[in-house]
Amino acid sequence: VLEFPLMPTQVFGRLQNHQTVKLLPLNGLNDSLLDEEISRGELSLVENWIPDRTTQGVLIKRPGITQKQSVTEATTGTIFDGNSKDYFTDDDSIFDLSDGAALDTGLTSSTLNDWASFNSKDIFVNGTDARSSSNGTTWGAVSNIPSSVKYIESYHRFLFAFGHSGATVRWSNPEDETTWDASNAWTLHTDPTDTAKGMIVFRDKLMVFFDKSFYHLEGYAEKRVAITYSNNNAGTTSHRSLVVAPEVGLFWWTKYGPAYSPDGFSVSYPGMKKIPKTLAGLNEAQYARVHGIWDPNEECVQWWVCNGTLTTEDLSIRYYPSYGVTEDGIGSFWVSNGDGAKMAASGVIEASLADTVYVGAAAAGSYVFSQTGATDDSSSIEAIVEMKRDSIIDDPDVTKKMKEIILRSTLSEAGGLGIVGIYWDDETVPSEIFSIPFESTGFQLDLSKLDVDSLAETQGEEVSIYPRERYKKVK
Repeated sequence: VLEFPLMPTQVFGRLQNHQTVKLLPLNGLNDSLLDEEISRGELSLVENWIPDRTTQGVLIKRPGITQKQSVTEATTGTIFDGNSKDYFTDDDSIFDLSDGAALDTGLTSSTLNDWASFNSKDIFVNGTDARSSSNGTTWGAVSNIPSSVKYIESYHRFLFAFGHSGATVRWSNPEDETTWDASNAWTLHTDPTDTAKGMIVFRDKLMVFFDKSFYHLEGYAEKRVAITYSNNNAGTTSHRSLVVAPEVGLFWWTKYGPAYSPDGFSVSYPGMKKIPKTLAGLNEAQYARVHGIWDPNEECVQWWVCNGTLTTEDLSIRYYPSYGVTEDGIGSFWVSNGDGAKMAASGVIEASLADTVYVGAAAAGSYVFSQTGATDDSSSIEAIVEMKRDSIIDDPDVTKKMKEIILRSTLSEAGGLGIVGIYWDDETVPSEIFSIPFESTGFQLDLSKLDVDSLAETQGEEVSIYPRERYKKVK
């Protein structure tokens, strides 16, 4: 934990008195401006830090990853909170998330997996196969569903199918996924270049997405499902990027990066305004792979993307729509890398006591992980944060001296070692390195281990370090 409110800064300059400046990095990354031009609450670089929303101005390392189940063959395709069980898939099989048992194997290999719970069944499609189960264990084909369906969604009393025939969307008879009246269909447009991409229910509307556009369908009666709205400028690149944030709005990934709509009508692109440099460095050719979730624990949207020329995910971008909001109404972005960001699938499993984010590694033959813990599967997480440069806002001759940085440990076991390097201005090697031993454990609640010594007696340990150098920028 890095605590910034208690970082007094003394200013030395011509005819200036000592003053204390409290640094509150609430507004996250801003790489749209020069380092000198971002606000005092923004960061010019951030890797693997996220805000502690319970304490203003405190940053904590992002959650690590902890092994849940092995994926013995290909990479993870989907993670789904079903009606009967919780599942994950690879390219040709469905597995039980709780114990890793194979439930349905030998499916056609595909990366276009999609799920829905409908009529007390869990239903899976992949563009070729359509499978369903009423108990999570016994699986069979879904009779009469449109062949080659890629996307499905449960809406009101119907199962909707999409991606099987151009711009046509179909829906089943009420409460019956095996009967599909031929008249239960809409063809939404005739542009062959605007291909089907996915569906999601938002604000009591079924939103149907294409590459370049989206449409609203509404209705409770089988023969009165109507097209009620269309937008021809804001499609999506990936059905797995569609994310509903309760009480906030709908998010999805586009060729311009993340899109946001509070109501399903108006659309804005917060990433283009705050992190255009980060977005420019991504592999746009792999935008079909982007997947995301709403993290109810952090109250943020999280997407996984491919950086540079890579063809597998290796970067995650968190967007906090209600934390660190600037005058233009945009929330804060926080970027993470390392093993915990190399994830090909994601999903949130709801439980009575807590919701857990699960992720599946982009490497074949790896694991499904829970997004928990202080390390990336026993590998340490290196975190970097870089402040704004003050040489323009202050006088060019003014330098500052940081008096104190407070580090707080909330280790589950005593004896941990924290390594902190301080970089002054644009140095590429640390000017000072501090190795801090933490001798006491911190308060840690693990709901799965309440039976044995899980609650530490102390509230963690604070250690102060005292840098000695003057600076214009700190990393």
